[in-house]
Amino acid sequence: MLDQIHLLNYKSLKDVRLDLRAFNVLIGPNNAGKSNVFDCLHLLSELTRYQQGEPVQSRGGFSSIVWNGEIKNSISIELSGHEPSFPDQDRDRYRFKYETHLAGGPIHFQIASERFWAQDASPSGVVLTASEEGLALAGSGGRVLLEFPVEQHNVRVNDPSGKKTWENRPPLPLQLCLASFIDPTLFPLVSDFAMQVREWSFYNFVPSLMEKALQVRKDLKLLEQGENFGAVLHSHHAEFGSNFREIEEWLQRAMPEISELLSGLTEQGQTYAQIKEKGLKVRIPSWAMSDGTVRFLAHLLVALGASPPPLVCFEEPENYIHPHLLELLAHVLKKASARSQVLLTTHSPHLLNFLEPEDLIIVEKHAGATQVSRPKHAGTIKEALKILGLGEMWYAGSLGGTP
Repeated sequence: MLDQIHLLNYKSLKDVRLDLRAFNVLIGPNNAGKSNVFDCLHLLSELTRYQQGEPVQSRGGFSSIVWNGEIKNSISIELSGHEPSFPDQDRDRYRFKYETHLAGGPIHFQIASERFWAQDASPSGVVLTASEEGLALAGSGGRVLLEFPVEQHNVRVNDPSGKKTWENRPPLPLQLCLASFIDPTLFPLVSDFAMQVREWSFYNFVPSLMEKALQVRKDLKLLEQGENFGAVLHSHHAEFGSNFREIEEWLQRAMPEISELLSGLTEQGQTYAQIKEKGLKVRIPSWAMSDGTVRFLAHLLVALGASPPPLVCFEEPENYIHPHLLELLAHVLKKASARSQVLLTTHSPHLLNFLEPEDLIIVEKHAGATQVSRPKHAGTIKEALKILGLGEMWYAGSLGGTP
């Protein structure tokens, strides 16, 4: 779980330091930089999965993602957080800090440096002793487990105990060093963190892409725009009945006229979502459902599905969804934060009415640079909430983050 992110020189994020909780809602005007926060995290995740710089090239090259096009600057991404033990969420498995710097020219880029350090907690809860070098580098204690570059532009990965250097080899081109160390038997803490970053999920569902029948296959993770919606729903129906039934129950709470959620099949071996309504004999396929129904169901699949991501970002989950359903949607997304760290953007004061002030992150822009903050004067806000909803307070400009 991320406790803090510090982003330098990424698009409008000239210098943004953001404290995070399990559930986080970014609010602010259009063009303030909310989506840039998501995109920076998305870039980091993609750089653990793709080689040859595709994630940067797909964004128009380095000059398109560095602050103000100033290619002499590097992009810095720093993350710190903790990994809780399950099911005991009160004790951390380890605390970590990670940083990387990207540099480049108008198009090309390079990973200039990368470092990961951690404090590993033993079963007794005692933090392992760190070396003097590790203490100096980690600041708050811990041991450097991954470092790039070292001698001859290599990358070094250390044993958490500090007794052994596991690797000393050049990284793959234009890919984070993390991506090379995903074997949990050899690199337990580094691989754990690398796999989590790789599995971060980012969603902005497009109903027109989610309605099609798809070839049946085992698929538990929705793609970014929901393109594999039918296959993921079918996989849950076939193999994860308890998750599927919970999704169905929440859908019925939102839309009581629905009697059953189904996964249909075509003669060509394709699958798609179906619903049955009370009093009707026919089944309604995904391409005949309302856009709001499809999007609401997609959020349920992520929030309640069998394969929760470590971190999930939703762009404007309220889109297409009736205001009367936003209380249920807010409840489901908060419920998801018990399994995944949740970040979302919204422009909906109706949705905010079902949230708490501590959930909010105010995003604004000054002189072209994004600035973020948590709501101030919590006591005053709590008093005002006895009269107004949180959404009304934001809409009126009392919280900031308005045009």
